Amino acid sequence: MDPKNILELGPAAPELQLRAALEIRESEDTRQTALNELKALIQKDGTLDCSTDDDYLLRFLRPTKFYPESALKMIKDYFGHIKKHAELYKNMGPSQQAPIFDNNLISVSPLRDQFGRRVTVLKIGAWSSKFGSLDDIYRATVQCAEMGACEPATQMMGGVAVLDMKGTSLRHVTSLTPNFAKKVVDLIQGNFPLRFKAFHIVNQPRLFDLIYACFKPLLNDKLKSRVFLHGTDMQSLHNHVTPACLTKEYKGQLNNFDQEGLIDLLHDNEHVFKGIYYSAIAGTNQRLIDCSIPQTHYVRLLCA
Repeated sequence: MDPKNILELGPAAPELQLRAALEIRESEDTRQTALNELKALIQKDGTLDCSTDDDYLLRFLRPTKFYPESALKMIKDYFGHIKKHAELYKNMGPSQQAPIFDNNLISVSPLRDQFGRRVTVLKIGAWSSKFGSLDDIYRATVQCAEMGACEPATQMMGGVAVLDMKGTSLRHVTSLTPNFAKKVVDLIQGNFPLRFKAFHIVNQPRLFDLIYACFKPLLNDKLKSRVFLHGTDMQSLHNHVTPACLTKEYKGQLNNFDQEGLIDLLHDNEHVFKGIYYSAIAGTNQRLIDCSIPQTHYVRLLCA
């Protein structure tokens, strides 16, 4: 039987903590010093009214390798991005994007890869307007990323995406606007508290070159170096992502991902998503997260 999707909200495994010490400078002393400095920076800044719970601030410190000034910038950029694209975030929730999840256009492996990273599969080529708009793909992706960003191990190790372009047609090319491309790149390029470690493109037809041409000029050199084109060569994919966390569709070892478990987790926490985004959009007189849900309760809700 294939494993189930669960949120791993406890401490990361010892081997991942060792890797985090090397990759993001995490140690007990560094963690506490950075938390204290970030709280002081938030207080001094005076423009932010966000949670200063340790668990919440670690979401921003780990992707920025425990540099408090960088974490403060990420907090501002994260909520600034939400406010800038309020039309996306006001209509976000698994109920609104149900066809995307129900038809497996986005799924998350229940197993981490060999580096401890979360693996998300997006079947971009299978998308059509009957499942929702491209904005709905964006919304569904952000919801999965938000869930992962609550996990200490994912905060440390980050995530990778497998983008399956099988079925891509001219309809996909003409639907993709420069504005949409910019929204996606803005999100992954510093405006979301997650380490985006790699983007693996599989089953891409020649038309993919037209799609990638919209994104490539917007990517910085670091992200460009993290895009890998595999075509139909799944062994090439396996050189980067262990087949143990992939389905047989990608010559992996799992029959299926636990899509039902993922959908249940998202639905159980729909009110949490809406509370976070509503408070970020509402205006400067509102806190940047829903104060009626303290971070400790927020984590428990996500675990329910």
